[in-house]
Formats: sequence, structure tokens, C-alpha cells
Amino acid sequence: MHKMLPDPVLLRLIVEAIRVASCEEGAAGVLTGELPTAASLARQFNLRLEKTKKLLRTLRMAGVVQPQGLSPKRYWFDAFACRQMTEDHPLYDALNPNDIWMEGESP
Repeated sequence: MHKMLPDPVLLRLIVEAIRVASCEEGAAGVLTGELPTAASLARQFNLRLEKTKKLLRTLRMAGVVQPQGLSPKRYWFDAFACRQMTEDHPLYDALNPNDIWMEGESP
């Protein structure tokens, strides 16, 4: 049975929120205080925490976001992994990696 993919709009919104926070953190140094948690993303997008965690797990398995810390787990954007995503990856169309880059980099 084929596994149903999560909503591409929600995936894109979550990745963008994590990417922006990662850019701000990168500019300020390697601090984790402002990186988003599952709970903060759930509040930001008015989602149930369980659904947010499933979306984050999908993105983590794709290598697009990486967890940092244990409690609370905060997420940072992995621009290199996103750019390395091939067109045959199931999330490629949802994320459109060619449009995602870190601040100060060109696509």
C-alpha cells in the first residue's frame, strides 16, 4: 500500500519557518534559543502537536531539517541536504528545493 504524503503546503510553511529561524541563528552565532520547537510550530500554524511532529518526522527523514537538543528538541534547516534532493524524491515537488536557499547564498 502506498503511503500518503503529508499536505505539501504545510510542509512548505514549516520548512520556511525553520529556514528563516536558522538564518537568524546563523547570523547571531550558534545559539539554539530561537530555533523552533514542535510546540512553537504547532502554535504558529494552528496545528495539533501530533500532526506537527509527524510533519517534522517526514522532513527529518528527508534530511531537510535536523533536530538539535533533547528537551525541547529544536529544529534547524539543512540547506545542503535540501539542495541535494533529487527530482525523484517524493517531497521534491512539495518543497521545490531550487527555490530554497540560506540567506546570503544564491539559488
